[in-house]
Amino acid sequence: MAADRQRAFAQLAVHGGDLDAVAARYGVARDGLLDFSANLNPLGPPSSLLAELAAAAGDTAALQRYPEPDGATLRAALGTMLDVDPAAVVVGNGAAALLELALAAAGVRRCLVPVPAFSEDARALRALGAACIPFALPRERDFELEADALLAALRASRADALLLTNPNNPTGALACAATLDEVVARASRLGTHVIVDEAFVDYVPEASLAKRATRTAGLTVVRSLTKFFAVPALRV
Repeated sequence: MAADRQRAFAQLAVHGGDLDAVAARYGVARDGLLDFSANLNPLGPPSSLLAELAAAAGDTAALQRYPEPDGATLRAALGTMLDVDPAAVVVGNGAAALLELALAAAGVRRCLVPVPAFSEDARALRALGAACIPFALPRERDFELEADALLAALRASRADALLLTNPNNPTGALACAATLDEVVARASRLGTHVIVDEAFVDYVPEASLAKRATRTAGLTVVRSLTKFFAVPALRV
């Protein structure tokens, strides 16, 4: 049964629907489709961002220059926004790409993943040739992340990494910072690398572990610019 669940988890569809392909296949207008795989801020992009984009589009000198190879200006801005050292910030082409990079950098071979989860988790692990070990969150408790049960599963699985999403996607369940602090501390004692995907934490910034990640070995936090600001078409 566990193997069946793992195969099913690994075969989940990629996030971000290809609306152009769907529209062409079914002969419908692209603008008439709703993409429920893209969880974006319903308020849309902020007006200040739209003004910046409009100005940048008309800056021909800037458009003819290659961007900074190390994203120093962006990393500095993110460091200020998150109150962390910019040297601890890595930018990439979307959270999914950064997840794969973080898993590869940690040399992960066996990873425990609480499910339901972001479909790219299993895909990234499979691309690296690492085992994805699902840990079922309790439906009857609204998919609450319970530290003792999670750590027991971590020990039993002999996983070298733990991949969490907080708030969870797709359930929306939120683990408080105190719970995650406990999980990180106990996982560290087991020698387990913890990666926390915080793509939606902008709605509850007090739950973020970004500051802790800059001073805690074996902890990586992944954030997203495009979900909260509703601009998935923009990439670094």
